[in-house]
Amino acid sequence: MNMLRSIGITTLLLAAVTAASGAVVPVSQAETDAWLLHVIPLPKEVAIDSKAVVGADEVAVVLGRKNASQLERIAAQEVVALFEEKAGVKPPLARVVRSRGWNIIVGVADEQGRLAGLAVPGLERIRQVPNAEQAYVIAPVEQNALALTATDPRGVYYAAKTLQHLLRPKFSGTGQDATVEIPLARIVDWPDMPERGQWGGGWLAGPIQWMADRKLNLCEMHPPLSTARGRYSATVTSDGEGVVDLDTSLLEQGARCALKVVPIVRHADQWNRTNVFEMLPETRGVPDEYMKAQNRPVACFSKEATVRVLGDWIVSLAQQLPLESRDVSVWLGEDHHCMCEQCLAQGPFVLQAKAIAQGYERAKKVRPDLRLRVLLTEASYDSNDKVLAALPPEIGVTYYHTDRTYLSDRNPMIYPLLAEYVKGGGWLGVYPQLTPDKNTVAPWSGPQFIKFRMQEFVDKGVQSLAGYTVPALRFYDFNVTASAEWSWNAHGRDEREFALAYFTQQGVSDPEKAADWAVMLGPVGWDVYGPQDLYYMLHQRHGEILQGISEGRWPQLGEGPYAYLPDEEHISRNLQTCVAAMELAKEVGEPAMALETRVIEGYLKVLQAVYEIGQVVEGKEELTEQEKQAAAHWLGELAAATDQTVTGLKAWHQVVAPEIKHSRIENTRVMTEEFTGAIGVYVRGLGVQAAPPVENPETAIKVPAGEGPAIGVYHGGYQDTSECLAETFREQNLRAFMLPRLDSAALAACDVLLLPQCAVSRFFNHAFTDVRAFVQKGGGVMLTHDAVGYRIHNAMFPEIGTGVANPKLGTALVTQVHPVTEGFEVGDTIDYGYSYDHIAMEPGPDGEVVMADREDHPAVVVGDFGEGKVILNGMLPGQATLSKGSSSSESREPQGAELKFVLNAVRWLAAR
Repeated sequence: MNMLRSIGITTLLLAAVTAASGAVVPVSQAETDAWLLHVIPLPKEVAIDSKAVVGADEVAVVLGRKNASQLERIAAQEVVALFEEKAGVKPPLARVVRSRGWNIIVGVADEQGRLAGLAVPGLERIRQVPNAEQAYVIAPVEQNALALTATDPRGVYYAAKTLQHLLRPKFSGTGQDATVEIPLARIVDWPDMPERGQWGGGWLAGPIQWMADRKLNLCEMHPPLSTARGRYSATVTSDGEGVVDLDTSLLEQGARCALKVVPIVRHADQWNRTNVFEMLPETRGVPDEYMKAQNRPVACFSKEATVRVLGDWIVSLAQQLPLESRDVSVWLGEDHHCMCEQCLAQGPFVLQAKAIAQGYERAKKVRPDLRLRVLLTEASYDSNDKVLAALPPEIGVTYYHTDRTYLSDRNPMIYPLLAEYVKGGGWLGVYPQLTPDKNTVAPWSGPQFIKFRMQEFVDKGVQSLAGYTVPALRFYDFNVTASAEWSWNAHGRDEREFALAYFTQQGVSDPEKAADWAVMLGPVGWDVYGPQDLYYMLHQRHGEILQGISEGRWPQLGEGPYAYLPDEEHISRNLQTCVAAMELAKEVGEPAMALETRVIEGYLKVLQAVYEIGQVVEGKEELTEQEKQAAAHWLGELAAATDQTVTGLKAWHQVVAPEIKHSRIENTRVMTEEFTGAIGVYVRGLGVQAAPPVENPETAIKVPAGEGPAIGVYHGGYQDTSECLAETFREQNLRAFMLPRLDSAALAACDVLLLPQCAVSRFFNHAFTDVRAFVQKGGGVMLTHDAVGYRIHNAMFPEIGTGVANPKLGTALVTQVHPVTEGFEVGDTIDYGYSYDHIAMEPGPDGEVVMADREDHPAVVVGDFGEGKVILNGMLPGQATLSKGSSSSESREPQGAELKFVLNAVRWLAAR
């Protein structure tokens, strides 16, 4: 395994001796290689010729200089904490090197290259390497000491991180019996890229230590609020001064682990989220048609007041930055800008750049060491050359473009203008996505993809990596860790070597097979996720794709979403690879690996089925019976692939991070199903019928014993809605049970059916005939939220009503007396738990509106259907939003008036 560079200094073999410092024994190259699998990122230059096997209680951690910085002390304390964690022993934090026992010396070396009075070999190397302030040396000194040193505290901290990785797997026993193997390592190391990290701060407080452990050292984020000033912290006072209310605690927390937290002044076209236009109406510019329709003002940078307030915000941040922090990021406008003659004539983004430069000059008077970076955007793209020319050379730029940096393709990202800018001495950062897509959440461990990106950035001289990871690092631990590996050491490990190190460090049962799995499946995922058009097809612009299909233009292999699928043989090979990858995942025994394989294979099968359907039906208004049979086969395959994908996505979420709630997680499943469902509608319009799917055929239906109506709650509700509703009814001593499917045999077990909005609507829509027949014969059903017949849910009872909109009003009002409103007066309100929205309906000829919202949109419609009864409830009982105005929610039993209404509804549906 060719992982290591030559150490570049003479290596001295230490003889095997037994002394007070413990046994020093040789280390083979194979043992060194295995040992280094626990270190991420891989150091640049490393050799381990021997190790000292010592009692854990014989070790002291020594601060190598009197006036050690906070970061040096923290580095030493982290080493002490590792001994406490792994051995139950707390080494003393000493000031002098002991003659007996073992010493780990931590600190910045002096100008003569000495630490604690001892000469450290290798220090002359790190004075000359790139990013020397983060470089470090680990080397044995004397006969019983290991030095962790650098010329800057940041390097010391990273030396301590490397040693922690090396020591962690080498403890044995606890207390007085504990031993540890200390590598007599000679390491000279430095990062290829000075800044390595993420942008976005809502998730940051927890993962700071996680990032630091991987030597990630950057987060750009919107300023955390210290007091409530609305949604964002940038405001204008009554005196017309721009201020930013900054909570510096997170910046200080980051500084304690060498992680730079950079506050952001947000996009200029989002200033409507501040009070600037209220307090300084003269800053208003001429909006474009979109902003005018949205009643959203834009700032005019041709006006002095606008320039001044932006400068105020930069100055305000500069005044509040802790001593350890000196960086601020300012974002150019993203999509919209002032359309006045002056702005258009000079260029709105050039004006913004000049305003930023003026603000920077003002801010340097209060913070002379301030450093500023400016975020380029898709809107500025065509004028980026002029923006660069307008900025002074000491201001850096970061490259962002939603369609050029938030993608996963196989094309270089840093385009010639920016490459030349770097060659000319410019400071460049980049905001790439490290995930399959910016708006959706699907699994992908892609070592080839991440290595490709990081090597390009390093080779082109990019200074700062601020990755975009939606919605949280937890979902993409592999990829983010890979970005840490290759942004530090771009040409060290190959893809399999990194994967082996990752899974070794993670402690999986068989890291070799896990590494084989990642290297095997990674390119298949890249074929699926890499073409930008795949996710646009499924989630963003499926209307355009379907419009093309309706006009006889089906996607072709080698183009659009099939860009990396050049022929059918390639698809077949990828599917075979998925089968082999699944076998490896099962042998390793990691559920997340198996589910990732399942999802990627599912998306690949979706693409295959859509292509094959197109081969049968493209350009045809009528099909022969043989063509109908072929199309029906592939329509069935499409349905099965969709189910495999969306159920795999849901299970993957539950395995990886079930506590993280985010609308994009649910949207990924819903919109995948929405697209493939629309394909089915189109093909069925040509007379093609596929066999309906059978859901959970082997799952037994268990109806609780006792008296009273049997209440079946369909299991497939949004998030945990179904389970929550079933538990609500059980607490009311009602005979509620989970219904695993919606066929006629299962429905026969029910007196009342609860059909909440579904996470996957495929089975819901196929159950149209059976559910209607159940009610026709005397059953009762309540459908909630989208299940009333909105978005991807077909209208099951259009005679009663159909969903038409989702107003965000948060309250339903009783409009008439009815059994479902028993105990309420007309005009009484229900503040329902899922306050983000409800589904408004158009009542059918047999529907009766019993509740509406404040704008008189029908919110609950009831009616008789045959011998049974129907309630269309636009609310979503069983879910509650996490915060006002947010679509993110958690399961919560209905409360108060909402619970009262739900119980009324069940009683009415059960009454005969």
